[in-house]
Amino acid sequence: SISDFHQVDKQGLVLDLISALQAQHRRFKIDANSDTSSGDVKVTSAASGSWVNAPATSATGAVRVASGDAFGGNSGDIEVKSGSSDIATSGAVRIGTSDAGAQAGGISIASGTSTLGAGSSLDMAAGTASDGVSVGGGVGL
Repeated sequence: SISDFHQVDKQGLVLDLISALQAQHRRFKIDANSDTSSGDVKVTSAASGSWVNAPATSATGAVRVASGDAFGGNSGDIEVKSGSSDIATSGAVRIGTSDAGAQAGGISIASGTSTLGAGSSLDMAAGTASDGVSVGGGVGL
């Protein structure tokens, strides 16, 4: 036997990983591919009252996507966009809140504050048409 040798229980690790994934299956879901499209990916927080000992009136958790903080360098971008399509329509990007019995949540889009240098801009633009016949989209506020 080798001194200070620790054997890794690979089978136990695999079973623990499978159990953890099954416990979170409602929060992270990957649908199967079909003949015509790749599977959807869905990330959600758990529904209120859906976990052990949770009251039915409990709140749901937030879903956050963020790049890490940077010290000395730039932090990473976050990009949310649909894929391109060479002959059909690309997917839409929708940002919205759902209906509520009391007050629906608001939508806030803001750029950060600059400590040194100019502040950043907030740009909105509609798509253009490159076929020379169709018109571009509009921006409504």
